[in-house]
Amino acid sequence: MSQWHQVQAQSDIDQLLEMYGGFHDSCIVSLHYVSGTYVDGDNAMVFGSDDDFALNIVFQRQWEPKGLELCFSGVRCFHITALQDNYFDVIYNAYLAFHDGILPAKYRATDRVIVWADDTGFCVNELSEAPTEPDFSYVIATGLKWRIV
Repeated sequence: MSQWHQVQAQSDIDQLLEMYGGFHDSCIVSLHYVSGTYVDGDNAMVFGSDDDFALNIVFQRQWEPKGLELCFSGVRCFHITALQDNYFDVIYNAYLAFHDGILPAKYRATDRVIVWADDTGFCVNELSEAPTEPDFSYVIATGLKWRIV
């Protein structure tokens, strides 16, 4: 596996999207979520810090490089959709951008978050709790790094 690359500026987003072709003809292969919360040896609940909430997503596509892993830290929310009626589970182009002030103040450890979604038509201001079709898969987190797998 290759080294991790931190996403801290717009130029890092541009580099990732250029290197992976905007996620064209890709798909989510697997994901792994860790909350940082656990029960210790005394049966006490131990809560992780904001940065302990992590989500790793592995993608594959029909082009080289084939495999990519995104590691989100400080995950605030994520929504992954499965197969929908009359829609394929293929990503044609992904959305990736920094946003400020989109989380409610009581949940903010930082104003800036990074948002990934499986379609460039994603609009963070139109998030809804009700499922719709077509629905977007998305992640909102405070940090992101990536590597070729």
